[in-house]
Amino acid sequence: MTQRLFYRFNPQWTGGRPYAERKFVNREAFEKIMDHMEDRQALCIIGPRRTGKTTILQQILIDLWSSGVNPARTFYFSFDEILSTSPDILDEIIYFYADQVLKDSKEERAYIFLDEVQHIEHWQAILKRHYDILHPNFKLLVSGSSGLSIRKKGAESLAGRIFDFTIWPLSFREYISFRAIKAPKHKFPESFEELQTIHDSYIPHLDEITIAFNDYLLRGGFPETVEMTTLARCQEYIRTSVVEKAVLRDLGMYAPIDNPKILLEILQILAAQSSGLFEIQNLASTLSLNRGTVSRYIVYLELAYLISISHNLTKSRVKQARSAKKVYVTDTGMITALSGLGNDLLGHPSELGHVVETAVRNHFARRHNTSFWRDRNKNEVDIVIKQQESLLPIEVKFRESIRSNDLKSLKEFIKVHDTKLGIIATKKTLAKKDGIWLVPVWLLLILQF
Repeated sequence: MTQRLFYRFNPQWTGGRPYAERKFVNREAFEKIMDHMEDRQALCIIGPRRTGKTTILQQILIDLWSSGVNPARTFYFSFDEILSTSPDILDEIIYFYADQVLKDSKEERAYIFLDEVQHIEHWQAILKRHYDILHPNFKLLVSGSSGLSIRKKGAESLAGRIFDFTIWPLSFREYISFRAIKAPKHKFPESFEELQTIHDSYIPHLDEITIAFNDYLLRGGFPETVEMTTLARCQEYIRTSVVEKAVLRDLGMYAPIDNPKILLEILQILAAQSSGLFEIQNLASTLSLNRGTVSRYIVYLELAYLISISHNLTKSRVKQARSAKKVYVTDTGMITALSGLGNDLLGHPSELGHVVETAVRNHFARRHNTSFWRDRNKNEVDIVIKQQESLLPIEVKFRESIRSNDLKSLKEFIKVHDTKLGIIATKKTLAKKDGIWLVPVWLLLILQF
């Protein structure tokens, strides 16, 4: 490894101003990460490919320099360009920085940014040694796209030494910020009257928000797709730069997968039924695979941040494990890209409903503990949010009008669980019926909950 690579990644050491021309939009996770910068613990930034992890590292570097940190006390290195996975490489770059750049001042605090560190074998053991013994004054920030290597192995070896932050695709609130739509920000209100007032404050921006929401459903929330000119280009980007690299490259490196193409086929099937109930045995039969293999592959897809599983809300964990589950693809853009859906999707309410439910469920699942509810009489509520000891049921009905029968399952849930409020996510309707709030989806996804 040549010194040229070290200096190419770190022009700030020689008076350069990296990222000076970039225009950053703060992500919701950015402030949370910055709140932990003075802590002793290392910080781990994880999440799907192409969600902006490297960009956030760059923003943190700029913030440090702006606050007066000597640029020489910051070191960035990306392992995406390294062919070797030898653990010696990680030791080599840290020792180089300490001995050749910091020199006599290496006992002072310095910031080490290690991007896509999962490519290095035993990275977690090496960082533990530097954290505990060799360089306890270094603030370590690592990022990675493989939950199998980062989240699992890091938790095992660096327990108590590291905080995790997951960077997901853009929320809709972030998406409109990336689109430079200057809409007001509000927290979820305590009264319907306040909700009505908040809704009215968005009316001057409603046309922009509606267009952006339709685009968000079709394109998803990968930052680089926001300004792409066509849906086809977005979908090609998601297939090649996100899905195929995650399945055919990342998972193949860290998991025992006999046929990665089968894994890709499973993901395509799950994308077509995102937000729907699924049974592992049915999927195994469709693919002529044994149940154990399919179950293991689904775990891998979860660890790669490509899907997530929702369980039925029951008091018994045993019953929950045995009951049917719902699957959600991580981003709505992945649904359209893998299922071949185009702009005409907006005119097909039944198919669009699954996409909208995926967007709503993902929005809340990234911040709260969520499940769904289905009783023996087939009453079903799409999303149940658990906050401390309270439950909030949400039913997605993305249509022009809401009928009385659409409230049936939600009313039954409120009766059984004695909850104070239920929400129906609608296409346009804002109303209050029998203790249930009907809220347009775009508004529900903008409010800070």
